[in-house]
Amino acid sequence: MDFRITSVSLAEIADTDERFKISTCVDKTGLRASISTMGLLCPPVLMAGEKGYVIVSGFRRIQTIKALGWDDVPARILSADFPLSGCARIAIGDNSFQRSLNIVEQSRAYALIQNYSDPSNDWQDVARMLGLSDSETAMRRLMSVGRLPEILQYSILEGSIALPVALRINALQDDERDVITTFFRQINTNLNLQRELFELIQEIAIRDDVPLQSTIERSDVIAIIQAPALSAPQKVQRLRRLLRTIRYPELSRAEDRYNDTLKALKLDPRIQLQPPREFEGKAFRLTVTVETRRQLKALLSEIEKIRSATGLLPE
Repeated sequence: MDFRITSVSLAEIADTDERFKISTCVDKTGLRASISTMGLLCPPVLMAGEKGYVIVSGFRRIQTIKALGWDDVPARILSADFPLSGCARIAIGDNSFQRSLNIVEQSRAYALIQNYSDPSNDWQDVARMLGLSDSETAMRRLMSVGRLPEILQYSILEGSIALPVALRINALQDDERDVITTFFRQINTNLNLQRELFELIQEIAIRDDVPLQSTIERSDVIAIIQAPALSAPQKVQRLRRLLRTIRYPELSRAEDRYNDTLKALKLDPRIQLQPPREFEGKAFRLTVTVETRRQLKALLSEIEKIRSATGLLPE
């Protein structure tokens, strides 16, 4: 690599130019303590530009040094005519060879390869060389992450929004996207429930011809989210129940009638009666758990309760 090592004033570094930035991490590894104690062991790589120096690698190191109050920093300086493809490789390799890249960092790495790779090199060869997957499917999937707004990228990293749901949220209008992103970050649930809640909210908005956020901003929805006595799973289940009631009022009433009737029977716990899923089928499942014929005989009266209950089973 053709570079020189010299001391550079921090004022000369264009730290707002993030074209080569890969890392999404804040300093959780003791970088500040390390630099304070032993100095900067690995100088950042900078490229001479028209308006100062562009950071190729070392964004976190420079950020930490600024926080420590330094005026200048030792750096490895690339010439102004150094190939951009080479800068991209340095930026990716400086991260990928030290640790596993998260999904957003991988997306940024693929974007750099696509934007700056030498046309004479196959991108898959470059990816392999830098420790990335050479799968075209993986590359396309990960590239989509880099095109998401930063708040959605951050939500994916913190685990509050799953990638498939984030991609669907990104297709919304800006105001709707912001509101539903905040909603999911507050409840922090799994992929399947995220999908279900998202679809319920969208279907309500379409049915009632109202903005999507009108459902999220309902007072009863907000009350559940802000309830201090409820755990996160309890909030999610109550939100699911509420949104299903809003979306399917008749179905919800049928479920309530069924559950109230079944509860009133006070059946032996060894007998379980399960209705058709979503009350859309015809088959009910009756489960009886016994160990002896005597136990089975004792439960016959419980089964008779079910048979005699009006409105529990169809005629």
